[in-house]
Amino acid sequence: MFSNRWRVLKILIPLLLIIILVVFAEIKGPIVYPGYKEANLSHQQFIGKSLNFGGRIEEINQDYFLVKIDKQPVKVYGKLGENKVNYLITGKALYQAEGSLKLSEYHISNLRPYKIILSIIPILAIGYLFLKNYA
Repeated sequence: MFSNRWRVLKILIPLLLIIILVVFAEIKGPIVYPGYKEANLSHQQFIGKSLNFGGRIEEINQDYFLVKIDKQPVKVYGKLGENKVNYLITGKALYQAEGSLKLSEYHISNLRPYKIILSIIPILAIGYLFLKNYA
């Protein structure tokens, strides 16, 4: 499959395509799937529109809770179960005029950092096998 003559090109071309796709997703992603950061930059444009958000829950009150997004607390109107402080939350919400959010759907998890660490193991294994066979 890999001849010695074109081996470098056959490795570099897929890597270049992956880099191009990542850059394209970084540029187009916020336009297609806006988040809280984009809504804060164009405040008037996003009032009443649905957007994606995510952060760490800092405080839970009766009708709202505070989520830390971009190192600042954001008020999210909606109800959560108790004992969810310091959990990670992701979801969709409506952007309100005063910069707060109105929760429409959400997912709470405290396992995300562990899942990320666990997903690194197959990447390292594949990299090791690749370098062992083709380097």
